[in-house]
Amino acid sequence: MTTAPNKVFPNRFVAWLVWSIAVFYYLYEYVQRISPAVMVGDIMHDFNISAATVGNLSAIYFYVYGAMQIPIGIIIDNYGPKRPLFCAAILITLGSFLFSYSDNLTLSFASRGLVGLGSAFGYLCCLKIVVNWFSEKQFVMM
Repeated sequence: MTTAPNKVFPNRFVAWLVWSIAVFYYLYEYVQRISPAVMVGDIMHDFNISAATVGNLSAIYFYVYGAMQIPIGIIIDNYGPKRPLFCAAILITLGSFLFSYSDNLTLSFASRGLVGLGSAFGYLCCLKIVVNWFSEKQFVMM
């Protein structure tokens, strides 16, 4: 039986710092996930739409999020978690600004799709950072 080569772990402070940034990004994308629930009344009033349309506006996030899990996993495996997470942060920020300034429903749907795309990276990048930079004993805790 062969043993796996020993992992070389980065500086402990750097590992915890990078992991903390990824966790705070995951927290931010969670807030983005639930934000339409807080704004239902305002969205219905501003766009003059029904509750069903608001539900579709909220759901587009999850459609994009779910559809992109496998492609994003491949991207993270090929490029590592840091660069894709940075690009995802740009996407989710752009989507958030577009959603806040949108004056029509089409732009609102597109911007929620961008937020969903950027959010899809959060959890997978956190897991990949833990796998790459921490010991197996710490995986469950993190």
